[in-house]
Amino acid sequence: MAGKFDVRQNLFRIPDNISVALGLQWDFIGEEPVDLDASCVAFDEQGNCLEAVFFNHLQADTAYMEHSGDNTTGEDTGEDDETIIFHMNKIPSNVCYLMVCVTSYT
Repeated sequence: MAGKFDVRQNLFRIPDNISVALGLQWDFIGEEPVDLDASCVAFDEQGNCLEAVFFNHLQADTAYMEHSGDNTTGEDTGEDDETIIFHMNKIPSNVCYLMVCVTSYT
């Protein structure tokens, strides 16, 4: 059974012996599909950008973040349209912050 985390807290710690998946799912209203994109940016303690995963860069250098790939329409079979998996035990020690973003290409 998967654990749930209360993201309403200002800070929460996730155990390092698990992987966490962040899923993005959407539907569009109207005639034209909407292209939403999930991404994640890693920062060090000083706030310097270390690397990112997104639709055009699917895996972090040390494979601690993996992006499922780009879904440009939101059409699917009921599963998440885009997913980012975080392998907690592979996160480098200089990564202090992970910022998850959702952007709209259309």
